[in-house]
Amino acid sequence: MVEMAANPTDYLTERRYWNLIGRTLGKSANRYPKLDRQEKRLEAELHRLNRDEFTGFLGHHWRLHRAAYRNDLWAVVSVVMGGCSDDCFMDFRNWLVTRSRAVYTAALQHPDSLSTEFSKIPKGDIPLWDYSYHVLFDDRFGPGACEAAYEMFEHRPFELDDPENKWDFQEEESVRRLCPTVFMRWRGNTRF
Repeated sequence: MVEMAANPTDYLTERRYWNLIGRTLGKSANRYPKLDRQEKRLEAELHRLNRDEFTGFLGHHWRLHRAAYRNDLWAVVSVVMGGCSDDCFMDFRNWLVTRSRAVYTAALQHPDSLSTEFSKIPKGDIPLWDYSYHVLFDDRFGPGACEAAYEMFEHRPFELDDPENKWDFQEEESVRRLCPTVFMRWRGNTRF
């Protein structure tokens, strides 16, 4: 008998996931908190969850992170950061799924919408977040617990979902076509 993959909503609703993320962002609509401050808030929120709820949180995070694995979003962060490796793009997607549901959804529908979001980042921070949930999960629930949780969910292979949006960083027009607003405002910036 083949076991069915778990659904994150069996453990934590998506609404509750986004509400938790919202509490880590603070109250300002015009400015994001420093990443280290948001990280502390996130850890406090995650410590309030039981194992099943934390598992659901991780399931939503992994699903949303995977859904953002797209050429057009990679082009956006490449413009802002002046280039973007695989690891950089992974950290950008961690940052993106810790904004808000509205920002995340808008970015998937129209990646250029992120142009205004980059302005909300405090000086000294960048739109990348190298946060490892597995460390906190394993600290709370034992070594290997996060890997076991990961294996509960079905994960599609990491193939870019939008092959029609291919681009080449050396060919400016191919990037400008995907994110004209981000390109005009953030190309060559010295902030990040």
